[in-house]
Amino acid sequence: MELNARDFEVTTGLPVGSTSIKYTKNADYAISLKPDFGYKFELVVHCFFFCSVTIKDCLNHITSREFSISRGKHKRQFKWMYFEELQDDSNVLQKNSDIIKSIHALYGTSLIPIENSLSKQVIHRE
Repeated sequence: MELNARDFEVTTGLPVGSTSIKYTKNADYAISLKPDFGYKFELVVHCFFFCSVTIKDCLNHITSREFSISRGKHKRQFKWMYFEELQDDSNVLQKNSDIIKSIHALYGTSLIPIENSLSKQVIHRE
């Protein structure tokens, strides 16, 4: 999980050590069985464990609904999506409807609390 946190920081330009990722306590997990065409149509089992990502001293651009990050000549586009948007996105549903249904069942219809992920202090960089 620490390597995932460092990779996220590098991708988004966040300061090293500002991100932590941990498994959600007492959370269920989701199993997905899908064909993976990269493996000549074999079925692949994916196991999704739900995690909490905490970002301290978040850069201002990360809190925007849509933002981009430049890496050399390439510009990567990002967009934060509400769960309802994921449910209504045909591209997401085509690939991951089983996971969306699992998230809905586990978190959309239950009383499992989801902790905040961004600290109130925001770093302003230009």
